[in-house]
Parts: sequence; structure tokens; C-alpha cells
Amino acid sequence: MFKHKKRILAAAVVSSAALFITACSNNTQTLPAVSNYDFNNSPKDASATTIEKNQGEFEKLQSLIVSQTGYEDPAIKSAGSLLCEYPYNIPTTQAPDRNDCTFTPADSVDPDEIYWPREDYDFLNEHHHPFRSTDSKYSEYRINPSLLRMAKLNNKAGIDDISKNAIEAGVYQAGDIEGKIYQVRGLDLAVMSFIWSPGITDGDNPTPPGWIVVDPLTSEETARQGYQLFLDAAEIPNRNAPIRGIIFTHSHIDHFGGVAGLAPEDCEDLTGYFAGKSECGGHKLSHAVEILAPEEFFEHSVSENVMAGNIMSRRAGYMYGNIAGAGVTGSVDGGLGKITSAGSPALIPATEIGEDGIQTINGLDIDITMANGSEAPSEFMFYVEKYDMLMAAEVVTNTIHNISSMRGARTRDANAWVKYVDKVLGEHGDNSELMIASHHWPTYGKDNVVEQLEKTRDMYKYVHDQALRLANKGLTPNEISNTVELPDSLNEEWYNHGYYGTVSHNARATYDFYLGAWWDGNPANLNPLSPADEGVRFIAAMGGIDNVINTGIAAVTSGEYRWAVRLLSHAVFGYNTESIDEYNRTADESGLPNLGNFNDSKLTKVRYLAADAMEQMGYQAESGPWRNYYLGAAVELRKTDGGFPTLVAVDTTGISGNMPISMGLESLALLVNPDDIAENTSYKVTFTVEDSGDWFGTYYLNLSNKTLKAYQNPFNNELHSGGQISPNKPKPGFNIPGDTDEYKHIDITVTQTEMKQWIGEMFLGADCSLCESHPRLTTFSNAFEAYPRAFGIATP
Repeated sequence: MFKHKKRILAAAVVSSAALFITACSNNTQTLPAVSNYDFNNSPKDASATTIEKNQGEFEKLQSLIVSQTGYEDPAIKSAGSLLCEYPYNIPTTQAPDRNDCTFTPADSVDPDEIYWPREDYDFLNEHHHPFRSTDSKYSEYRINPSLLRMAKLNNKAGIDDISKNAIEAGVYQAGDIEGKIYQVRGLDLAVMSFIWSPGITDGDNPTPPGWIVVDPLTSEETARQGYQLFLDAAEIPNRNAPIRGIIFTHSHIDHFGGVAGLAPEDCEDLTGYFAGKSECGGHKLSHAVEILAPEEFFEHSVSENVMAGNIMSRRAGYMYGNIAGAGVTGSVDGGLGKITSAGSPALIPATEIGEDGIQTINGLDIDITMANGSEAPSEFMFYVEKYDMLMAAEVVTNTIHNISSMRGARTRDANAWVKYVDKVLGEHGDNSELMIASHHWPTYGKDNVVEQLEKTRDMYKYVHDQALRLANKGLTPNEISNTVELPDSLNEEWYNHGYYGTVSHNARATYDFYLGAWWDGNPANLNPLSPADEGVRFIAAMGGIDNVINTGIAAVTSGEYRWAVRLLSHAVFGYNTESIDEYNRTADESGLPNLGNFNDSKLTKVRYLAADAMEQMGYQAESGPWRNYYLGAAVELRKTDGGFPTLVAVDTTGISGNMPISMGLESLALLVNPDDIAENTSYKVTFTVEDSGDWFGTYYLNLSNKTLKAYQNPFNNELHSGGQISPNKPKPGFNIPGDTDEYKHIDITVTQTEMKQWIGEMFLGADCSLCESHPRLTTFSNAFEAYPRAFGIATP
């Protein structure tokens, strides 16, 4: 049932945060004093400094809560009790009976086939919620108390009956909304929503009532379990009604990748199935499913991570806690949700909406507000008048979001983000009794919705405005990020806490959006040395590696962790055989002190010491990604066998199979290794794709000056909107000459499958299958190098 798909396509082109590794050991020991510092690779307990800081954070927030008369944590109140709980791995339990929510444990499952490691976070059940009036205790100082609150809330998994909770909150009468809105929470990073549509009873094309599914999670496996859970919940009326619509609110994979889970298993033609044209698993839909997405959704869903996909995927493994592993000394939460799922994401085309206004899906009117360029390059929110409900997508969540993601992405326009929130506030705030989003729990009651929209808007605008105010006074990004703090009126709201994004790095990101992050304006930083070259000189300036270690010990044991990691990072990168030998040669020639021979045991001490400092910063972090990154770096630093922490990537063939060939060819340019190409070597390769469908038929690759250029057929009307250009009248510059001594022309006819397989092989470093029938392609293919899958983030 749950099989790994190992097709060689352009999978490596598409990045996904959905990664998984085994958690690290939870063996702990206490940091010692300076005089007897014990260098080892084990996780540590919270230091005295960390205990003091986290206790202070707890007391500050606790006093704030106590001062609010009649306070009840809105998240706990909003979440309510789940209709059907599912706090399990996927797939480690059998499906329940059709009419209840009880589960029978299955036989053991291969760890590589666990796509959702939810049970790894059961350790959180042992810890009290630190800010619940009936359970206000806090003693786990290796977890920031505010982050512990979010981690416990995100531990809730199953079906959330939004309709029932809204009625119990006094927002609706029973008949208005009962049985109409549900969410699957805790089975992936995002939530999947089910909204009832009445169908169309008049006209020439009547349709039955049914469900509209919003944001079907990251992977087929988690979405399938979530949908099955929905179908198995006897309390949901009409749960077996057909899916009549699918909405992708934005172009991030955790909101569309699981669409195959809504179809029968092993459905090879998803697009045809949802269009009602083809069978899957012996089943054919009687009506086409309407699929909506924001403008440029398809382009951005496959392109955002293409050009920088490998490094983005690697960084995502740190950001979401896959490297650190789950535990009190590892990952506790991702801020937006628990973690990203592994499995098999897919992608299907959708009707793309580019303007504000009402769209009707199966008789249900939704009023769309475009938000492209806010949290995602392609995104919209929508309002459903029938249910007085605002769907805020990921523009408004129960945490500060990212203006620039730590995994890597284009920096977002905070000012535009503010205007989108303001727009839905002005148009729908007074009418929205309910607000759901693509993550977390809903907000109930018009007053609460309006207040959250207002204070979310003001939070983003405050950081934006203050970052630019300080930049215009000459402050650098580092100075700005250490200066900007939210006023109490904003900071006292839980949803304005930095569980995901933070005020600190959003202030930096705002500087980046307007001024660029590569340089802060100080000419001393205009042309810096490489980390290794600067690091070895830093070591020399401090009088040698022993002095760096001793200074690092003093910094760590005194709780100066931010200084310690900066200090020790110079040594991590600069203290190596090559750097030391090169520096010593220069020093000997100049009469400067020699650094002596490289000593591997001293580098190990530096790395262990840096790991201890990183770890304490992780324990203190309120942001899940900050914690995960620090603790992932600690895992990497403690791995001194010459390797790097590894990740098992998801199967993205369901996405890459839909990627335009032209996009795959264009991204091949990033794989060209100039060292493997002789000077003055040129190639032109023509691929004629016989069955290319929507992607047309001819592609040109031009390799000259050690640079690859890719062109889609210049004679088709996709590239030239004025009408198709006759092949008999080629445009100047696209003629392909015959062979010469310096210039080689290779002409190949292939199928679309063969073309995509060859692209995938180049990315994966596999043997060139086309080269057997086209030997002249061999030398050309040798120009490409595959990306390494594991490399250092906190180490060279």
C-alpha cells in the first residue's frame, strides 16, 4: 500500500521541506565549570543561564495572563475537543471501523515507510501546559515555556468539528452551520479543511451537493489518512458525499502536494480523474471536480525551489527539525505545525484566479482577495458569506510568520502583506464570525476576528516601519534586529509571538527587501575573506587555537552563547590542515608567529564546545525553527567522523512529472562544471519530443563559453503570442549549423518520458540512458555534475 516510488525523473530539481531522519539520543549531562570542562558529543542539560532565562520568560508571561481578568487561553478555547483523535504515525495503525474512531495497532512498519512520525512527539504529553489555569507548572527548562505551549497545542491531532465549536461558542445557531465545516489537524504541518457546498439544482448542468477540500496537505500518504479519517467519523453528516471542489490557497507544497490522497490509490492520471474523464481504481467521477488556485500557482509551485532547490531542501531539514530529531534535547515543534511529512507529493493543474471577486464552486460563492507576494508568490484568501467565514490562508496565522524564510526563499514584501490584511479587514471584518487558516486553530466571534486581523496587520507594519526608520538613521541589519521590539499592546497577544518567524529576523528581512542583505553598507564588509581564510587569521590574532578554546570555554560557562558561537565558528571553519599549512607558509615568509601543526583533537574540542553553545541557544528559543536550526547545528558539530547528518528525501516525481521540460532544461545550467569542459568547446543539442503534449515539440540547448543556454521551440505560439511562426521562416539567431571542428550539433528525437528521464539522470548523476543510442551525447552529458545531498551548514 505505502510503497517508495523510485523513478528517475527530475525529482532532484524540486525542493521539499518534507524530510525525515531518526531522532538523536536524549542522553544528557550538565555543563561543568571552566576548570574541568568535559568535551563530549552528548546533549546537555539546561545551563544555569538557560534556566534563569526560561524561568524569567515563564514568570513574565504568567503574570501577564494572571493580570487579565477571566483570562482563558484563546488557543485552548478555540481548539476545543477533537471529534476524532489520531495521535499516531502514518502508517502505523490500521484504519478504524467505518463508524467510529477507534484504532487497532498494525504490525511493525519499516521506519523508512513512516511518512508522519507523530508518535515521536508523545514525550510532550509528559509535560504540563505552562499557561493553562488548571495546569500551570513549568519545569522542563530545555524548552522555552512559550514554545512548549505551542508544541502542546500542535500535538492535538484528528478531526476538528469547526461547526460544533462555533455553535458552542455562541457564534451561530445550530441550523446555520451545523455539519458544514471541518478541519484535519495534526497529520501534517498544515491543516486540511472540508467545507460543505450545496450543489446546483437549476440550469442545464445541475450538480449534487458535496465537499470542497482546501489545502490537501503535503503528501499523498498523510492526505489519504486524513480523508479516510473524515470518512470514518460517523458524527459527520454527509461524510460520504463526493468531493465537488478543491482549493489550493497558495503555492507552497504543504498546501497542494497531498492532492493524490483524495483520489483512489495508484491513480496515474490525476488530472483526468478529477476532470471526470478517466477511471482510477475502477472508479470514475460522475462530475468534474472544480479546482481553483491563485494566479501563477502552477508556475510558482514548481519553480520557487528549482533554481536553489538543493540548498533550500538542505536548509529545510534544519529548519523543521528533521536533523535535530524529536525530543526534549531536539525538535519539539515547527511553529506552524509539528513537522513536515515525507511521502509522495503530487501536483495537478487548476483554474487560476487573478482578480478579486466572487467565484462559485458547486453552488457555494466564495469572495476571493488576492494576496500574491505576501506569504507566497501565489496566494489568495477568501470569504464565504453563507457561513460568515473568512479563510485567511497563510496570510494570518496564530504566530508571527516569515518575511524571509530560514529555509531560503524570495524575501517577501511586508508592506504589501499589511495591505492585504487591511483589505480583508475592511471588506469582511464586520461580517466574519469565524476565521480559519491553513495552519493552527480557528478564531471564533467577530470581535476576536477583527482584533486578530488588526493586531496582525499592526505587528507586520510596526516591524516594517521601524526597520526602515532605523535603516534610514544608518543602523545596520545587526543593529536593527537587536533594537526592534513589539510594543506591549501587540506582544501580549499569543498570535504575535515568534513561534515561526520572529521580530528579529523579520526586521533583517525588511532591510533586505529594500536594501539587499549581501552588504550592510560598511566597506569593511564589502569584500570579506572566505570563512576559512578569515577564520585562520582570527585564530592567529588570538594567539593560537588554545586561546580560542579557552576563550570559548569562558564564554560558554558564563552564558555568553551568542558571542561563543560567533567566536568558535571562526575556528570551526578556519582550523583545518589546508588553512593552517597555507597560513604557516605565509607567516614564515613574513616573520610572523607560526600556528604549529594542525591538531585534530583540538578541532574536536572546538566543535563540541560550539555545539554546547548552539544547544543552549536552542533551548532558549521561542521560535520552533530557531530551536531546530540551533539543535540541528549541534548534531552536525558533534559528528566528527568526516561526514554530515543525512536526510531521506521525499519522492517528488509526482511534481517533477508535471514540470515543464523547458524549466528542467533551464535549471540544468546550474549543473555545468566548467572544470570538466575544455576551452573553446561548443555544443548545440536539439531535442525533438514526439509526444510532448502541452510542452510542445522542440528544445535547443546551446553550450558555449562554458555556459549553457536553453530554448523552447522558437516557432511555437507559446513563446510568440502574436501567432505561430512558420517553421519555414525561422527567426534569425536560431539556425542550427552543421558540424565543424569547434562546433558540434547533436539532433535527437525522444519521447517526453525519455526527455524527463534524461533530465533526472543529469540531476541525480546517474548513467545517461540516451547515450547508448546517441553516443555523441556522452561528452555533452559529462559536463553536468550532480549536487551533493549532504553538506555542512554549521561546518565547512
